[in-house]
Amino acid sequence: MAERPPKPTEWAAGGVLHRSDGLQPRYLVVHRPRYDDWSLPKGHAEPGELLIECAIREVEEETGIAPVADAPIGTISYDAGKVRKVVRWWTMEGDGEFAANDEVDDHAWLSFDEATERISYVNDRNVLARAHRLVEEPTAGTVFLVRHALAGKRSRWEAPDTTRPLDDDGRRQAKALRRFLQSFPVTRVVSSPYRRCVQTVAPLAKRIGTHLETDDALAEHQGPEAAIDLIRSLRGESAVLSSHGDIVGGLIGHFAADGVPIEGELEWKKGSVWILDTVDGHPVAARYVPPPS
Repeated sequence: MAERPPKPTEWAAGGVLHRSDGLQPRYLVVHRPRYDDWSLPKGHAEPGELLIECAIREVEEETGIAPVADAPIGTISYDAGKVRKVVRWWTMEGDGEFAANDEVDDHAWLSFDEATERISYVNDRNVLARAHRLVEEPTAGTVFLVRHALAGKRSRWEAPDTTRPLDDDGRRQAKALRRFLQSFPVTRVVSSPYRRCVQTVAPLAKRIGTHLETDDALAEHQGPEAAIDLIRSLRGESAVLSSHGDIVGGLIGHFAADGVPIEGELEWKKGSVWILDTVDGHPVAARYVPPPS
C-alpha cells in the first residue's frame, strides 16, 4: 500500500481572555506579525508541562496579562503544514495591560460579534463561540449527537449484532466526521458499547487525545429516557455522543415535542450529526448536519 507516515503531533494550549464593559463581555484577540493574522493567544507545551500550565504561561507571554483560568472550553485539532496540532482551551480572566512582544504586536478587546468577524480562522471562531456561551451562562453546553456510520446490512452479519463493524464506506464516513468535529472544542467523547458506534467516533477521540467512554444509555433498544438523563448530566460540557437510529430519533422527536427550536429536517441518517445547544443540561436549540459526502 502507498501509505504516508503519520504527522508528528504538537500539543498546545491557550485561553480566551474576557472582560466586561458593564454591558457585554469583551474578548482579547491578538495580531501575529509573522502570519499577519488575528487569533486567540495560545502556544505549544513544554516537555513535562501540564496543559493548564501551558495555557496560562502562553497567554501571559503573548499578552502581558496575568490570567486565571475559569472553565475548560475543550480540545480542537488541525493540520499546520507538516505538523498536526492539538490545542486545549480555557476561558480566562486577568489583570494587567497588553504588552507587545516578538510574537504579538497588536491586540483588541472586542465584542463577541466584532471578535468573530476579526478572527482569521474557523477553529478559533468555534472556540470563541463556545467560550462566549460559557461566559454568559456557565451551565451552557453543546452535544454533538452522532448516528453511527454505515455498517453493512444487519441480516448479513452472523455474529452478535453488538460486534458488527463499520464497512468501508462507514470507515470513510468516520474519518470525515473526525475532520468535521475536530474543528469544534470537545470535552468528552461517549459512545454506545456497540462496535460500530465506537468505531464511528474513535478517530476523533484518538486525534484530540480524549478517552473514549462507553455508556449503555446510548445502546440500541434502550429507549430515549436514559440518554436524556445522560445529556442532562453533561451541563457545561461539549460532548460527542455516538448512538443508534432509534435512540437519536427518539431524542430528536422528544425535544421537538417539547418545543425545542429545530433547524433542518427531522431525520437522522447514518453518519449524520445533531448539534444540540443546552443550558443546565436541557436542549434549547437543535441543528441537523447531514452525513459527510
